[in-house]
Amino acid sequence: MFEKAFKRPVIILTLIFFGNSLASKELNLPVTPNSNHKAAIVDRFELLPVDIASLNPNIKLEAPDVSENKGYVGRNYPGIGSGLIRVPNQINEFYMLTDRGPNFDNVNGAGKVYGKIFPIENFAPAIVHVKLENKTIVVINSIPIVDSLGNSVTGISNNKDDETPFDINERVISYRPSGLDTEAIQLLPDGNFLISEEYGPSILVVSPKGQVLMRYLPKGKANKDTPYPVKDSLPEIFKNRRSNRGFESLALSPDGKTAYAILQSPMGDP
Repeated sequence: MFEKAFKRPVIILTLIFFGNSLASKELNLPVTPNSNHKAAIVDRFELLPVDIASLNPNIKLEAPDVSENKGYVGRNYPGIGSGLIRVPNQINEFYMLTDRGPNFDNVNGAGKVYGKIFPIENFAPAIVHVKLENKTIVVINSIPIVDSLGNSVTGISNNKDDETPFDINERVISYRPSGLDTEAIQLLPDGNFLISEEYGPSILVVSPKGQVLMRYLPKGKANKDTPYPVKDSLPEIFKNRRSNRGFESLALSPDGKTAYAILQSPMGDP
């Protein structure tokens, strides 16, 4: 019953050139500006097949197998393009970011969506170090995001404010207060990562080894049972974000002292 829900995904990294920019010089890209000085695509790189289990050593290998038997075809094409930031002082190397992992709508017989199915429920969102070579995206290594005890977090919904989570057999699974729907990434001056995600919505500081050092949430949303440090210091109004419409994008000031997060959609009911 899931065949229509799955399509073979292909990750394509498209490099876009804005005029005679410093970034294009650093990356040694061809300079082909448009006559009207608007953005121009200068190159494309494709991710070759990569087993999703290789991104997280804690993924049980039977989970992808069961999901494949149910119609899941994305095992060798993990989504690692939610976020992107250049690795400092390295040519053609980037940190990319997965999202919360494979998921799709759980639809009843009347066609109503009443939750999300997570075919690989112990998938951990990860920071993926890649290099561009010969028109391909080559994975150098993966850094799964982990809690204070070193256990991998998941992409499962945090609470009833998010979609009800189901496993591949359409059984309800428990909410995970540590779950992350990661979307954007920046690199702080001290070498830590700054990551935005949609559930809180929240902003996280993550170490180079993937450990969550702090998660900043809207006032009143910090769950003290979360197995890593949390603070409810963001404006309370962000609790009104629409489901699955949290912090989609993230920017950082040059001095690394100010972050700018952008919601995916306007707040409140559509």
